[in-house]
Amino acid sequence: METTASPKCAIVDTRWGGVPARVAALNDVTVRRKLEQTMHDAETRSQETYKRNQSFFSNVNHDLRTPLTHIIGFSEMMKNERLGPMGTDRYKEYASDIYSSGTVLLDMIEDLLGIAEAEMHEIDLTDEICNLGQLAEIAVASQRQHAAEEGVSIEVDCPDRLPGLRGDARRLRQGLFRLIAEAIHCAHRGSTIRLTLGEDSRGIHVRLNEVRDPKVIQMELDALPDFETIDDPFVSAEDSSAPREESLALSLTRKVMELHGGSLDIVRARKHTPDSKMSIDLNFPANRVIR
Repeated sequence: METTASPKCAIVDTRWGGVPARVAALNDVTVRRKLEQTMHDAETRSQETYKRNQSFFSNVNHDLRTPLTHIIGFSEMMKNERLGPMGTDRYKEYASDIYSSGTVLLDMIEDLLGIAEAEMHEIDLTDEICNLGQLAEIAVASQRQHAAEEGVSIEVDCPDRLPGLRGDARRLRQGLFRLIAEAIHCAHRGSTIRLTLGEDSRGIHVRLNEVRDPKVIQMELDALPDFETIDDPFVSAEDSSAPREESLALSLTRKVMELHGGSLDIVRARKHTPDSKMSIDLNFPANRVIR
């Protein structure tokens, strides 16, 4: 038996059924090598894109935070008159407005970066046993002053024996915080925001709804003209009982829920129906319940 070979072909002299024969084996790896090179190039481009995105969000974080921090810090000094009286009360009011607007804008930036981080799949959830009732209390406590300034009260109704939840406590607290912030923005002055936690066979659920006196609602409906502005993106949802589906706050909360395998559902108050009310439901799946 004699064998000769080339880079792409191997030839073997042998016998086939008692008759001398020559067998040629072709070995062309051109296609495989091209495929490997294409996959390598695609992986390289993916890594470069990832690095650019990381650099971009890091720079945005720094470039936006730095001037905002200065604005908030200097306006706080001015409104508190730390270096002496400002002389005119209106200037003090302006400084207070600048401080409030800067704080709101900083929260919006936090939400944007949080959503962008989640969309890039850069969030690694920390699986720990969370006390959802305690996280809700912390989120509510941090918003009570804001709610009081808006003429809104907040209540938490949580059963004593609510099971634990497997999840990322920091992300959950962030999502609850932004949920309450959006609810305060949408709630009417004089109303109560009630946060109710519970459990059933489907898992743990959290419901946030606005409680108002139906008589007050009817008086408002009789006194005000009928404007349909809920779906107008250029009209604020403030005092409307109409949470904004795609607001930064609820978009971040929805992303946190999706990361935990849950969902966020919104019900808006219906016009001319005093008994209807705003409600936002958070539903966590049963497989995250810890007993």
